Amino acid sequence: MCRFVRSLLLATTTLTAVPAMAAPTLLAIGTLSGATDLAPSTGTLENGLNGNILGGMGSALAWAGGYTFLAAPDCGPNATAYNAAVDDTTSYIPRFQTVTMALTPNGGAGLPYNLTPTLAATTLLSSPTALSYGTGAGLGNKIDGTTPIGSGAPALNTANQFFFSGRSDNFAAGVFTNPNNARFDPEGMRVSVDGKSVPDYPSSSAAQYPAQTMNEWRFDGESGWPATRSNSKRGSVSPLSSAITAL
Repeated sequence: MCRFVRSLLLATTTLTAVPAMAAPTLLAIGTLSGATDLAPSTGTLENGLNGNILGGMGSALAWAGGYTFLAAPDCGPNATAYNAAVDDTTSYIPRFQTVTMALTPNGGAGLPYNLTPTLAATTLLSSPTALSYGTGAGLGNKIDGTTPIGSGAPALNTANQFFFSGRSDNFAAGVFTNPNNARFDPEGMRVSVDGKSVPDYPSSSAAQYPAQTMNEWRFDGESGWPATRSNSKRGSVSPLSSAITAL
C-alpha cells in the first residue's frame, strides 16, 4: 500500500530493563523536511508532482551503523486522486534515502536530547536489463485530464539502465512474481551484517495477492552487482538482473 507524506517526524525512545512492561521513554524528536531528495531530476509524474519529491519514508527505516539510517518510501505519491485505473500510482522510481541522525544532549528545558536528521544520499533502484512496463493503453489520462497516461516507464531510463517503478500496471502477463516486472512497492528493508547490501526488501504485492508467493530482494549497494530474488514460501534463491544504482 502506498502512502506518501512530505516530511518525516522522527522520535527516539528507550526501554528500561525493569520492570518488563515498563513504558518507553521519549528521548528526542527531530524533523526531516524539504521539497526534493538528492536524486537527479526525474521529470514530472503523471499526477503533476516532481519525480524526486521527498517524502513517504515511513515504509521502512533500517539502522546502518553509527548515526546512519536507511529510509525507504514505498511506491511513491498516490494521495492525489487523478486516475483510479492505476490506483493513482505513478512512474515514481523506488529508492532509499541515507539519513544521518545526530543525537546530542539537550542542556536546556524539554526532552533530554536533540535529534538532527540530515539527508545524505538518495539511491534509486534499477536493472541493467529490460523490465516490463505498462503501456497505459485504455487507462485514461494524466492529472490534466487530456494527456493520455502513456507508458509506465520512468523518464530516467536509458538503453542500459531500467528503473523500477511504482505504477500499478507495470506487470508482464502471467504471475506477479516475474522478476522482470518493473512494478516495485517496497514495504521493508534491513542492512546486511557487512553493511554492503540491503537484503530482504519485500514487495507488498503479496498483501494484494495473498494466494501467490511473495518475492524478497537483495540489492548490492556498494558494487552494483546483480542482486538476487528469493521466494519467501519455497526458500529458493535465483539470480535477478537488478542492482542498486546511486546517482
